[in-house]
Amino acid sequence: MKHYLLVSMACFFLLAASGCVAPRYSKPVYRSTPVPAPVRKHTRRQTRKPFEQPATNRSVPQVGRQQLPRPANKAVANFSSQADRQMNQGKLKAAAQTLERGLRIAPKDALLWSKLARVRLLQRRYAQARSLATKSNSLARGNRALVRQNQQTIEQAR
Repeated sequence: MKHYLLVSMACFFLLAASGCVAPRYSKPVYRSTPVPAPVRKHTRRQTRKPFEQPATNRSVPQVGRQQLPRPANKAVANFSSQADRQMNQGKLKAAAQTLERGLRIAPKDALLWSKLARVRLLQRRYAQARSLATKSNSLARGNRALVRQNQQTIEQAR
């Protein structure tokens, strides 16, 4: 009987100890094959030619005056013009949000930083207006008109 008890206790301890020692598994490696891009059919929108204004209505840049830069990205340009409309309507909070969305797309766009500085100035958040105008100046790359506008914002915020 003692022998049976010793053997059963030994088996129990072996089973208990082996439960603590399990084989180590590595993290699964996920491999995927790239999905091919869907084939797009031509739509009406893609086949239309862009609208061009007659040559008589085009604005001619003035010689000697440097104009403010236009955003290179079309989405950023849309955000910029939408923010201008919102500012003209007095919706300063919405204009600031729109400009911040544009800055997420193009964080190095000096014009967006300048416009956001103007909005903060109108919101009477003077310290932030100065900071944003300074940021715009650092990205302006020699655009004198934009630097001049930023300097005016900084002076008005003091």
